[in-house]
Amino acid sequence: MLQEVRRHCPVLSRWVEFCYSSPARLYYGMHSLWSFQGVQQGDPLGPLIFALVLHPLVCKIRDSFDLSVQAWYLDDGTVVGDTLVVGKVLDMIMAKGPRAGLHLNVGKTEVFWPTEDPRSRLPGVSPASIARPPHGVTVLGGPVSSCPDFSSELVAKRVTKTIELMDLVARIDDPRRELLLLRACTAISKLYFALRTCSPRIFGPTQLSFNTTLRSSLERIVTASGPGFGDWQWRLATFSFHLGRLGVYAVGDVLHYAFLASRLQYAEWQAKLLSPSGILSPGPTFDDALRTFNDFTGSDLLHDPSGVDAPKLMKKLADIYFAKVVTTSDSVFSLTKRQVALWKSQQSAHSSDWLRVVPIAGLGQTMNGMTYHNVLSYRLGIPLFSVSKPCPACSWGFLVMSLGIMLCHVLVLWALSIGKTSFVTPYWTSVTGLGFLQVGRLISVWLMDMADPFVLRICCFIPGTGGEMCV
Repeated sequence: MLQEVRRHCPVLSRWVEFCYSSPARLYYGMHSLWSFQGVQQGDPLGPLIFALVLHPLVCKIRDSFDLSVQAWYLDDGTVVGDTLVVGKVLDMIMAKGPRAGLHLNVGKTEVFWPTEDPRSRLPGVSPASIARPPHGVTVLGGPVSSCPDFSSELVAKRVTKTIELMDLVARIDDPRRELLLLRACTAISKLYFALRTCSPRIFGPTQLSFNTTLRSSLERIVTASGPGFGDWQWRLATFSFHLGRLGVYAVGDVLHYAFLASRLQYAEWQAKLLSPSGILSPGPTFDDALRTFNDFTGSDLLHDPSGVDAPKLMKKLADIYFAKVVTTSDSVFSLTKRQVALWKSQQSAHSSDWLRVVPIAGLGQTMNGMTYHNVLSYRLGIPLFSVSKPCPACSWGFLVMSLGIMLCHVLVLWALSIGKTSFVTPYWTSVTGLGFLQVGRLISVWLMDMADPFVLRICCFIPGTGGEMCV
């Protein structure tokens, strides 16, 4: 190990020698043990040092055998080739690996053929105890199989585990942290690799259960499981940041472009891998995914080859897909002018930056749960108060005015969007005269009953605090 570091990374050699030239004592509670071999778990240089030790063996295999594929991700290796050649590769790993401290774990090694080669049963081709799964194997979590049931079972297990993880996140009872985790390391992020490697049709049976759990999680985060989170809010919440929403994606959207982007990005590599078997066409699964995408978006994806070769192809296809969703949303959901205006106002630059901020109390980057619920509700166009219920401040009923303004005798919800400007604006109806004044966060709203001009009611409140007071 130290020799490979000196050869390839001399600038790091002294530090690595200081860390690993002698055994280190590891502590576990009241116990301790000595570490004599290999890199220590948690060492930031550990993956690099391991890769340097593995590299000579990888190069030896490359130079000695004619393989279709040899790919390694640290200690996870994939070798594709003729049956007898793959058997010789295993022999080389078991013979030369221990000299560098690398030992093949036969118990975790699998050999697979879509149609088993009779030569695989010849003596000495592969270890007798090696696993030979009949229907498929997983490579870095992705299925390799010609059996649809194998891939469907893998997807079902992964979706079930993801749903369980989302349920655990709900126990945090902090909507801001829940949304960050939901977007970054749970929910769809747990399924991206499967979505890129499995046919979209395989997700059909599990899509509903995943989206139902995701919608329930978002409803809890936005409204604390209260009213107002309808189909339009669900559609808005699963748009990306640049479309002014929460950046949490649903399976039903991602499966339209993830698999297609993966196949297009690695089409040349797949052709090289499959051509020796006489497989030259992309196959019906790819053709079906391409046709579905083109029919929905109204595009011809393969008409312009330069578009397919573009970097970040998955992002490009996602932009094409969501652009179509946006153009059809107005007609699908029958949006009002106010809903469209609110949506467009939140697509401006940096309007979603606050959603990406990690809560850090020491830096003042925190927001209480009630305020966060209110801000997200406003962002998704959910009224903070129900028209059918009395005002929580004065117990009078609400009226719905033109332009979607909802007000009672003393409370104007539209005032929440005033910002920090201080001004007075009267609102007049046949029976009321209404105005409000905002100074900082404090909003004062008053009403004059036109039938009795001497009656004046004033309501003062700070938005999002629940501290309304009627005078």
